[in-house]
Amino acid sequence: NLTVYATDMSGNVGNDSVTLKIDNTGPTITLIEPSNASVYDQTILIKLDVTDKKSGVNDSSVNYRISEIVNGTFCPSSGIIFGNFSCYNSGWVSTTLNTSSAYYEDSFNATNVVSGSYYLEAEAKDILGNQGVL
Repeated sequence: NLTVYATDMSGNVGNDSVTLKIDNTGPTITLIEPSNASVYDQTILIKLDVTDKKSGVNDSSVNYRISEIVNGTFCPSSGIIFGNFSCYNSGWVSTTLNTSSAYYEDSFNATNVVSGSYYLEAEAKDILGNQGVL
């Protein structure tokens, strides 16, 4: 609680209080789908549970990206690892809050993605701008 006291020229005292909440933490992100070691061919359902109990989730900030893993290295956002060697990185993709399930979801089209191993990363911000990463 924050209480402010004031005294006027006649010695009268007044005060008022407010409750302050401090939020320095980003949202918590949990991957619901795809499940561990899943194999897909054309469409991958991305489903994230994103919560922030203090200030709330900024719905427009929930994103994910899929990066190819080549020789144990994640493909960087530019899609280039060394010289002319190219790899796949989707870049950040927005999700939509499904109000029925309360999950953030997207259907990722994997038809142009080569077979291999991939890394899924997610990010979200709360209303105050604190970032959470999965």
